[in-house]
Amino acid sequence: STLHLLIVADTQDYKIGTSVAADSRNMQTLIEMIVYRSNGQLSLNKIVFEGESITQQNMLGAIDSLRVGAKDVIVFLYAGHGHRYTSTASKWPLMDTKNHPTDFLTVITKIRSKYARQFIALADCCNEVIDVHYRESRTANNFPYNNIKRMFLDTTVKIAASGCKPGQVSLGDSYGGFFSSAFISNLKKALHSHGDWNTVFEKTRTDVLNKTNNKQEPQYDRF
Repeated sequence: STLHLLIVADTQDYKIGTSVAADSRNMQTLIEMIVYRSNGQLSLNKIVFEGESITQQNMLGAIDSLRVGAKDVIVFLYAGHGHRYTSTASKWPLMDTKNHPTDFLTVITKIRSKYARQFIALADCCNEVIDVHYRESRTANNFPYNNIKRMFLDTTVKIAASGCKPGQVSLGDSYGGFFSSAFISNLKKALHSHGDWNTVFEKTRTDVLNKTNNKQEPQYDRF
C-alpha cells in the first residue's frame, strides 16, 4: 500500500509562518516514521507545497494526479490562513491559498473520489467570517508494528477535520498550530498504545478546547 502525504503550508506568512513550518515538519517526520515502522507494508508518496507554491492550482492538481490504489491511504494537511463568508454554506473553512481561496469541502470531495481505503484530511486554519492568530510531546517514534497495522493497514476510516468551528480562529505558537500539534501528539500516543481514530480526534478536540479556554473547538466528520 502507498501512503500519500500531501502538505500545503503557508510557511512564509509573517504572522504564522514559523508555527506553520513547525506543523509541516512535525507531520512529515511522523508520517515518515509510520512508513518506516510499517514492516514494508507502506511506501511513502510525499508532496509538500510551502511558501509561494501554495496555490489552488498546485494543491488541487496534486490531488487530481494522485494514482491511488484501493488499499492506499491519503493524509492531507493544510496549515495556513483561512476564513469563511456569511454565505458559506458548509461548516468547513475556506483555505487562503495564493491568488484565490480554496474551499476545504472541494479538497474533501476530491480526496473522497480517489476511493482510497483510508483518508485523513486536516485543515488547521481559521474559520471565522472575514481575519488571524495563529507545542508537541516529544515521544519516541519507535511505534510497534501492530499499532501501525491497526490504524493504517487494517482500517477503512475516512475522516476530515478542521481546526475550529465556523466563527472561530485557529490559534498556535512558534511550536505549531494547537490543532496540528494536538493531532500529531495524540496520533503518536495512539500508536504507542491501543488507541483508535475516535480517541485521536476526541482527545485532539478536548486538548485544543482546554488549551484555548474553549475559544477554539475542532470539528470532524466521518465519511
